[in-house]
Amino acid sequence: MVGDAATIVSELVTNAIVHGSGHASLVIEVRERRLHVEVLDTDPTAALEPLNVEPSAEHGRGLAIVNALASSWGVEPRLMGKSVWFDLDL
Repeated sequence: MVGDAATIVSELVTNAIVHGSGHASLVIEVRERRLHVEVLDTDPTAALEPLNVEPSAEHGRGLAIVNALASSWGVEPRLMGKSVWFDLDL
């Protein structure tokens, strides 16, 4: 689970820095039997979903990886941007 969490955090933080304002905040919590992680950025774009990319494409697989590894994930608007979050069952 630690490897999955690290991979997902890396994908979401990279997305926040590359596609957002260049700044990101990370919140990590353990809720009951679940790891909950949020990556916050100031980009208000909240319509995020995995892309269908060609096998030879160099980019565009980040959210597909998140979708495959996380127990659940989503995007929530915030006053100044958005939160992209995921949960992993412990």
